[in-house]
Amino acid sequence: EKLIDRKLDKKIFFHDDFSGGSLSEQWMILNPDKKSMSVKDGTVALFVNVSKPKKAANILHLDVPDPKDDWIFTANFNLVPQSMAEVFELGITNENGSQQILAQIQFNVVDNKVSNVFLRGIKDTRQSTSHFYKKLISFRSKNMKKHADFFNEHIKSINIKLQKSGTAYIVSAKLEPIKEKDSAVSSDWVTLQKLISLPLPDDTFFIRTYLKDAKNYLSTNPT
Repeated sequence: EKLIDRKLDKKIFFHDDFSGGSLSEQWMILNPDKKSMSVKDGTVALFVNVSKPKKAANILHLDVPDPKDDWIFTANFNLVPQSMAEVFELGITNENGSQQILAQIQFNVVDNKVSNVFLRGIKDTRQSTSHFYKKLISFRSKNMKKHADFFNEHIKSINIKLQKSGTAYIVSAKLEPIKEKDSAVSSDWVTLQKLISLPLPDDTFFIRTYLKDAKNYLSTNPT
């Protein structure tokens, strides 16, 4: 997973291409697990096991002064599915974690026949959770072993974006196909309805990966 930039007034406020052999000092790691993370060739590789979101290993928190105006937080990542229950998130949270806005990519399986990739925009507070979502791509087969292969063979990477505009948060994403003009993959940007939040959780940006309950899916070996 690669963080591209976070923009303020059309200027790059923070950028990391992960070109070194370790994370830069701006990143704080929550629940560190060195065996499940590596930094190499401009990419942070995160190996994911079944976990609750807040207990996920190697949650990356960005420890830099936060802009108080509008911004765009973007990432480009290659999520290699195995269990078909993987989740990737960009988020922003307040200091105590009681308010979060999430831009989420989630794999899921329906009746062990249909695998989907969803884009979700989530507003999560201690009182309630609300979200919008759209399907990005799906695959149908009775042979579950073919599902992960389909996504690995067609999707090169996913661009995901979380944008703040006033009191609104906008979530969008775009699939990058391995082959140009792949009829199985739409490369158009998909944008969800705006999430409105007051007060605004503008304290810490983070990247998080984990698995949903995968007991009825494929093998839950790290991916």
